[in-house]
Amino acid sequence: MSAAIQVFKPRDGETNILVSDWPDARAPWRVRTSDRRGRELEIEGYSNFKQMPVARLVLHVNGRKPLMITGYSFERDLITSDRPEVLGQLVLCARAVATRLFEDLGVGNGCLMWQLESQRIAAISRRFPQFEPLPRRKRLKPGKRYLIWRP
Repeated sequence: MSAAIQVFKPRDGETNILVSDWPDARAPWRVRTSDRRGRELEIEGYSNFKQMPVARLVLHVNGRKPLMITGYSFERDLITSDRPEVLGQLVLCARAVATRLFEDLGVGNGCLMWQLESQRIAAISRRFPQFEPLPRRKRLKPGKRYLIWRP
């Protein structure tokens, strides 16, 4: 797993994330970065009998603060029954990235925060019980709610 996630700081000082075939090249759902800086994770797998990217997850890296999931989306062709499993894999990969950033570069605090619209918080909390709600007094953006995973 360690070779599948790499984090580094080039000379310009910006943190870069590189994910390739996480957790394994033979896995049915494989996560990789889809942009140059590694702020967007893409998951690929079989859907409707064809190999294709099926979902995306957007990350925000901010110094000492937790790595944050700021958004996710599914491709139109992804079968609805596969969506929970696909999102679960993306979140597990984001947790591994948060841990790697903290351990290798001292970026963040090893935690993973998830920024959601208020109406989605209950459904995501049920699906991902390892995330706990952030107290209302610590809202970072109006209209948003936050969940946090601590190692």
